[in-house]
Amino acid sequence: GKVLGQGTYGKVSKVTRKLCGFDYVVKTTVSNDDSIVSSALVEIACLNLLKDQDNIISICGFQYQIGGVDIILEVMDGSLKDYQFERNDLAYFFKQILNAVKV
Repeated sequence: GKVLGQGTYGKVSKVTRKLCGFDYVVKTTVSNDDSIVSSALVEIACLNLLKDQDNIISICGFQYQIGGVDIILEVMDGSLKDYQFERNDLAYFFKQILNAVKV
């Protein structure tokens, strides 16, 4: 798939599932470091807990294998990099985050 971003421990790619034609984003963590893999598993658990929240991107699945974890997510329109925020916009944005994690 098309690589959307890359970091120290992996990459994020947009992929299309051939069977149904749906687009997904796959966050791939590549590491044999237990703490990195554990962080990815915690992220999966948190996303599963918050999957019914409107303000949180939905997890569609995951795959764990020796040496890494793939987290399969819904596609988000745009990126935070696409926006330039004014102070009031940032306040609204963080209010939305707080509303999302209020469980």
